[in-house]
Amino acid sequence: QETVGARPPDHQRHHDPYEAGQGEHDGEPPGGAGAVPVADEIAAALHIAPRTASAKVNSAQALVRRWPVLGRRVAEGAITVAQARVIAEGVAVLAGDDADDERADSAIRGILRFAAHLPPARLRERVARVVASIDPESATTRRRRAARELTDVSLWREDDGMACLAVRGPAPDVLGLRDVIQARAEAMSAYA
Repeated sequence: QETVGARPPDHQRHHDPYEAGQGEHDGEPPGGAGAVPVADEIAAALHIAPRTASAKVNSAQALVRRWPVLGRRVAEGAITVAQARVIAEGVAVLAGDDADDERADSAIRGILRFAAHLPPARLRERVARVVASIDPESATTRRRRAARELTDVSLWREDDGMACLAVRGPAPDVLGLRDVIQARAEAMSAYA
């Protein structure tokens, strides 16, 4: 059985060479001032912004460090980088202490059985179901937090002096609000 979450000992872990004190001079990349950081090389090779390249490098490092099996599966061609990212993001809510890491590792082993056959969007749905079956309470908490964070009311003025109101939130709440607003609008037009 393959170890999913095997973490390398501290002395074998990669240390960020851009942290102060890690280069030849504080704040300098290894190799001195003329050295080109890997993200800059990737940005140039892929014709993307340096910030985008840095995000991709950081994401890849985090993925490979946290769940090495996902990095190995990507290297083998068994799953894509996008699929690995979906799995890592989905099971991250299960990880924490050693007991939680075992639950996340178990989830990854199960997910890898079917991951290669699904596009990232469908895989995200399946990963969410697996995670919810393992930890239903955290799934409920995440749904409530997402609903709270996505709830919004916007108002903007139109050129003709009218205004537009937009509401985003849980469907039952928005439908109830629409009914209240509609009743008020009908009452106002009856008196106009």
